[in-house]
Amino acid sequence: MTDAFHTTADLVGYVLWRARELTDGRSAWHPWALRYLNLAYEHLALGGLDFTPTAQVNWWFLRQSPPGVLALDPVLAGQMALTAGSVAGTLAVPPGAGVSLVGWVLRVFSEEETATVARRISVHAPGGTGIEFDLPWRGPSTSSAVYEAYHLEYTLPATVLRLLSPAGLSHPTPEGTYDLAVAERAAAHATLMPWPEIGVPSRATFIGQQALRMNRAGRREGPVRVEYDAIVRPPLLALPGDAEVPYLPREYRYVLADMALSYVFRDKNDSRADGQRVIAQQGIAALLKEQDYRTHIADPDFGRALTSPARRRRRWAVSTSGVRF
Repeated sequence: MTDAFHTTADLVGYVLWRARELTDGRSAWHPWALRYLNLAYEHLALGGLDFTPTAQVNWWFLRQSPPGVLALDPVLAGQMALTAGSVAGTLAVPPGAGVSLVGWVLRVFSEEETATVARRISVHAPGGTGIEFDLPWRGPSTSSAVYEAYHLEYTLPATVLRLLSPAGLSHPTPEGTYDLAVAERAAAHATLMPWPEIGVPSRATFIGQQALRMNRAGRREGPVRVEYDAIVRPPLLALPGDAEVPYLPREYRYVLADMALSYVFRDKNDSRADGQRVIAQQGIAALLKEQDYRTHIADPDFGRALTSPARRRRRWAVSTSGVRF
């Protein structure tokens, strides 16, 4: 353990030392110190939870950089063989190496089916030609049915904790950059009635923990690049952890140790438990102030090229105590 909170090993050593436990790995509390550090890490990522239950913060140090990217698949079109009354079909041409159509929406253009039916593909081996879908084919058997398949649902990486609002997604286009807003669930559920609109999506909604459904099926011409800003889940800390560094800035890593120590004191029925909880809350309060500064109080001209001489002069003023910003 060093004199500063640089690594996971430093934090674990501090928690054990403050709890009056051996720091050489022989203490029964050694694995619990790490577990409580990870618990504190997860709680802090969500705002603080039981330490600050009303706080829900998109911490600056957990913001994904560079932004995440989704590649929205283009509309897939071709011909396929179908058998009357069957839920299986065979594509004339495979969709591509490693591509699975499971979850895609299938549309078959046919005069034999008096009412077009949306089918969802349930079975397809990556790169294969055989597929199965959820509703049987009601027309006659054919070897040349024309179809289109639409990919509407995408899964964000497991590391994404939440998208940043109000415009969580955006996609660059030749005409400019447009927001892809996260909309109400009902808005995206209507996309299959009767068919998804073709084009660049303008809305998306969560249909699961990490799954998003787009309100449009993409373009026929090619994929669409979608960038999103997100808050990421911090990775679990591990031992020995001599080189592992938590995402928190070094000057605030003590907050994790104070939170973990409060759990240890509580479990040991230590008389310092209540006081340690207050110390941890004060550390989170300091983090919240830093967050507020970075998101609200910081100079709106920060990072801008000040082309106006008047604005440049206004940025500096001299007082009797020295230079003032």
